[in-house]
Amino acid sequence: MKNVRNFWIKLKIDGRETMIETGPRSKDGGFEMTIGMRDKNGGVSENKLKINGFAEVINDKKRDLRIEVDYKDDNTLYYENE
Repeated sequence: MKNVRNFWIKLKIDGRETMIETGPRSKDGGFEMTIGMRDKNGGVSENKLKINGFAEVINDKKRDLRIEVDYKDDNTLYYENE
């Protein structure tokens, strides 16, 4: 059976020889990603940017895909498939 991923993530990081490419294992899968950043005092804030992708299954057939991007103290952007 062919695996059909509903999201695909590519990530390039300095110092790594290969790009990271991945996605959920199923067509109804999702992901959660948090990006942290070192602050001016040397500490690390782990909640600068959160990205969540998920599928909402309706009537066992239709899958609405959605990406939420949380940033700057509870501001959220939403992206939905068309």
